[in-house]
Amino acid sequence: GSEMCIRDSSHVNIHAWEVCELRYEFVSVKFKQYKLENVWKEYEGENYRDIIRRMSLDGWTYKGWVPTDFSNYGLITAMDFIFERED
Repeated sequence: GSEMCIRDSSHVNIHAWEVCELRYEFVSVKFKQYKLENVWKEYEGENYRDIIRRMSLDGWTYKGWVPTDFSNYGLITAMDFIFERED
């Protein structure tokens, strides 16, 4: 299914409601190495900054991240970046 949002355009003195559909995209990032101080050292594949730049050029907005895998010590070893855009 698709997510829905309602946006108020009253900022232009027209009290109309526009319904827009939002799409979400998840991009997985894994870490090859990390330090115990939680300073990430190396990424597998694309660097997180490059991912955010590439997705924004395609019209996606970065919304946040979710951890998806942990080490035996409880450190995050993989995460999904969440991106959103209107359709």
